[in-house]
Amino acid sequence: KARFSDVVVELLRRGVSLPPLALHEAAAGGEPTIVALFLKLGADPNERDEFGRTPLHALARAGDDRPGAPCHFHREAIRLLTEAGAQPSLVDHTGKTPFEAATSHQEVRELLAEFEKDSGHDS
Repeated sequence: KARFSDVVVELLRRGVSLPPLALHEAAAGGEPTIVALFLKLGADPNERDEFGRTPLHALARAGDDRPGAPCHFHREAIRLLTEAGAQPSLVDHTGKTPFEAATSHQEVRELLAEFEKDSGHDS
């Protein structure tokens, strides 16, 4: 059975271009392998959607809603995004940071707070 990441790699190898907001989808989907690939291909870790949300916002809003979604996927995706320059202090059009957007996802809030502290930005 092909993994989702294998399918994405094969499509990109065949010349399919990276669609807008692809990094948002990978982050929200808890796919650190895809997040890493998209960043390597030049995806902007601070790209904004029509609501001013970044990939970190997308991850925060998705949280751990997926059944069985391991917390380490979120940790790895947040690490990859912040190491690539994602700024956890950016606000969306409602004035919320990713930390504030993760209101119903305590685990994700804790991870974002940890990475904000490590990067020198406090929530």
